[in-house]
Amino acid sequence: MKTCDFALNLYNKILKLSPVDIAGLALLKKNLLQCNMCDRLVEARKEILGENHYPILFKSSPVAKIMLTGIAPGRLKFDRSQLMEKEHAFGMGSGKVLNRLFDDLGLMNEIFHITNIIKCTTPQNGTFTQEEVKCCVSLFLQKEIELVNPILTLVLGRQAERCFQEYMLLNNIFYAYKYLPHPAAVSRGFMSYNEYKKEFLLLLTEIEK
Repeated sequence: MKTCDFALNLYNKILKLSPVDIAGLALLKKNLLQCNMCDRLVEARKEILGENHYPILFKSSPVAKIMLTGIAPGRLKFDRSQLMEKEHAFGMGSGKVLNRLFDDLGLMNEIFHITNIIKCTTPQNGTFTQEEVKCCVSLFLQKEIELVNPILTLVLGRQAERCFQEYMLLNNIFYAYKYLPHPAAVSRGFMSYNEYKKEFLLLLTEIEK
């Protein structure tokens, strides 16, 4: 199937679905910006973002029915006076790989709800406690899933998958998802871009089945 035909078929399928609850997500963003629940993660935010720190927001739209979920924002420093795009999940670093994928496949990024399990900047040791995961997922990610009602959820990277699975197991809930390597695997040279693109496209084509 040609890329343009694939994109058109995907759009047509998405447009037939109920729209994303944007009003609900707007309220959730407001609550997220005020969150200071986890002391250790608040300190990690402050370390990277300075005094004017707050959680990194998810990115969505009324047709964002495909959810891309990473583990947490990286430790790249940026000036908040720069582009607002960088204040969203995958707005820097690995986000460049995702944007290249969208462009190459002829897909508008509006069809993707882009988020992280943890909304705060990754601590220096790169790990998260069960309590931190439980807090962030229960307050935000779980509600995102309900408000988006995604047609496909892709969990990016093994750490994100492990945290996601542990949360569901401990809380006796289940959300269907597919695994995709984190785009950092491409930017760090562990996986070729073409191989990553092939896996990404294969997962998207499963929507047609």
